[in-house]
Amino acid sequence: ELEGWMLASGTLAEAAKTIVAQKPASVATDAVPGHAAIAATPTTEAVPAKEPLQARKLILLSGGVSKGMFDFVPEVLTTLGVKKLFHGVSQKPGKPFWFGVSDKHTVFALPGNPVSTYMCFYRFIKPWIQKSYGTDYFFPQVILAKDFSFKPSLTYFLQVKIKNESGKLTAYPAPGGGSGDFANLKEVDGFLELPASQEKFMANEVYSFIPFRT
Repeated sequence: ELEGWMLASGTLAEAAKTIVAQKPASVATDAVPGHAAIAATPTTEAVPAKEPLQARKLILLSGGVSKGMFDFVPEVLTTLGVKKLFHGVSQKPGKPFWFGVSDKHTVFALPGNPVSTYMCFYRFIKPWIQKSYGTDYFFPQVILAKDFSFKPSLTYFLQVKIKNESGKLTAYPAPGGGSGDFANLKEVDGFLELPASQEKFMANEVYSFIPFRT
């Protein structure tokens, strides 16, 4: 059972509230979106973060997990007793993704760029939440409409527009301008998960689709 949330992003909060609203009726939870600036410096802001951390079992954070001058979230979480399980995923967007646990908490700390936050939430956190509720979750398979190339050896989450063509779901690439291009998200329906083992992705191949529209 999940007793609540502490969220550090308005977009992330709205997404999480949607998932909570879809939980099975038999599952009880106190889901309260909130905000906390936990790391202006690596030491002075750790104390104000303790209260929301202690009050929630599941914590979702956005921002402060990369390698910038003010990205102190991992250090502060360690100070607060959260054990890092991993920091960094071979994917684009969302490479600095951080995950850790303590005796009482599960913490997802996502990159702050909006496309990275969106993708990581719908690819990893939404399935985790729904499985925590005991519900099955799977990603639909769709057909790539056009050839696409991506050279770095990373799993790439391609933004796509979905069309129903003769009863088949077809994905049209709309990659946008990078992980900071929030506006492009309004033009697409979700992300196509393209494996790191390939550089060229051909039309009519089938891949997993991570939707964020219903």
